[in-house]
Amino acid sequence: MNLDQPIRRRFSQVAMTRDRDEYILTCPSCHKAKHFYLNAVSGRGYCQRCGFKIRNKYELFKLLGIKNFRNKHTIISRLRELGGVKKKEKKIEYPPDISFDFHSKSGARALKYLNGRGITEKEIKEHKMGFCTSGFYRRRIILPVFEGKELAFWQARSYIGKEPSYLNAPGSSKSEFVFNLDGASELGEAIITEGIFDALRVGRRGVAIFGKFLSERQLALIDGKGLIELTVMLDGDAISGGVRLAQRLESALFDTDVYVCFLPPAKDPGNLSREEIEGWLDVRMRVAEVAGYVMKLLEA
Repeated sequence: MNLDQPIRRRFSQVAMTRDRDEYILTCPSCHKAKHFYLNAVSGRGYCQRCGFKIRNKYELFKLLGIKNFRNKHTIISRLRELGGVKKKEKKIEYPPDISFDFHSKSGARALKYLNGRGITEKEIKEHKMGFCTSGFYRRRIILPVFEGKELAFWQARSYIGKEPSYLNAPGSSKSEFVFNLDGASELGEAIITEGIFDALRVGRRGVAIFGKFLSERQLALIDGKGLIELTVMLDGDAISGGVRLAQRLESALFDTDVYVCFLPPAKDPGNLSREEIEGWLDVRMRVAEVAGYVMKLLEA
């Protein structure tokens, strides 16, 4: 949407910065002329006199009196306006045969498996992981997902190589949840990966969406956290998928900076070291920068 005309209709005095990146306007709050700087691309504005802020395009559209801005939003923003993400009505519980004592004789093998994947005992406790040695989920590690303090979902991962590798909590769809979103949101940023072990390897900023695509509820959950920054770090075989995901996030989250990180083919965050992950994050790209780069990768 070209916002130049709506801005000029809303403000009687309109000037531009020398590089024409920002409008110089009268502050809507303190009414001081030539003190309100507005970037129509990002939707952010700031008054140098009173500190009044416009934080995103949602607030900008309201200021400009644009009534049809809903078609620029996804269902996610509409959900937020109506009161947020609807919680799942069915209560999820851990499997009945779960144990949390990884230092017991029965837990030694499960602990060895997690340690072999780079998971520390501190992370095991922080994420409230457990394991089962009997019942339907025998010889599987339970990887929980919380929303607030409530258990929302879990996956049961075999630690003896049994197929299927993962079993989901009964009556639940993994595409409805985001692992470690609450933890990452405390830092104001998140790195989106495909699986839980990928997210754990990334560290406190890592979140998992259980695949390469976002459901509407997952996007609503992310949108509701008000993150400053998001980085998409899918597996190395998902170049185009990573770009599409980042583009979707950028179009939905007006007040969040979105980046894409391209890993080498046959690599995923779960089999990289923390140092390697940080190295790839150093060369991540903004969504607007990736089109030409992706074309070169696909042609190579």
